[in-house]
Amino acid sequence: MGLKHLQKCKKFFLFGKKQVKATLFTTSGCHLCEEANSQLKKLLKLGKIDFIEEVEIANSDKLMKKYGASIPVIKICEHELYWPFELRDLETWVKRLEVSDG
Repeated sequence: MGLKHLQKCKKFFLFGKKQVKATLFTTSGCHLCEEANSQLKKLLKLGKIDFIEEVEIANSDKLMKKYGASIPVIKICEHELYWPFELRDLETWVKRLEVSDG
């Protein structure tokens, strides 16, 4: 996964700072999704990401078809990380996605 791929990502800024949003595809009663959310919250606390958006896949047939057997799935820009992963895997993945502003 090269950094050039992230150039296609729509960047958004808040108070002049580039923001990183992590989308967690989840469903109720999914204990693995709760674990993934806990890991994302740790990254949020460390300042590695800026927002967590939880998307309930049960509300969409399209999302159920795409992610139903794979959740939890984390998406940053157009890049997806599928379970299983641990916090260190998630940290490494996010670091690889970082794009220099320079």
